[in-house]
Amino acid sequence: MVVYSFGSGPWVTFMPKILVVEDSPINQQVMTYFLESKGFECDLATSGAQALTLVHTNEYDLIFLDLRIPNLDGFSAARAIRETGCTVPIIAVTASAMPEDEKNAMESGMNAFMTKPFSRADFDSAIAMWLKPRQGTETESAGSMADS
Repeated sequence: MVVYSFGSGPWVTFMPKILVVEDSPINQQVMTYFLESKGFECDLATSGAQALTLVHTNEYDLIFLDLRIPNLDGFSAARAIRETGCTVPIIAVTASAMPEDEKNAMESGMNAFMTKPFSRADFDSAIAMWLKPRQGTETESAGSMADS
């Protein structure tokens, strides 16, 4: 379990589960390290098809989705994920900084766009912006956390 504050709101205790869809082993290692160092549970997919399978069989709090992945690109994977009714935030992660890629990512149902390489601060900001606790998580006031 992780005790996490979402901005100025209450502290929550929950185990965030995040899906990383990335085919580069180096990028997988970096993203997994960043997430696990925060105490987050992390699943990896190396293709869009594998990501769809994982989304169907798991409940995620956040998805990082590379745009250029094998079998089913990130744009198509995001559309397919959204067609299932899944509303989990999806953050596009790509080495391409082209404006049309960002536009296409948003049109395919993604919520945010990050270009590689990214800093730890940028990664943490994206998490803070988009990671929200699932219903049924335990909340505590910031004051009671400070007293602990």
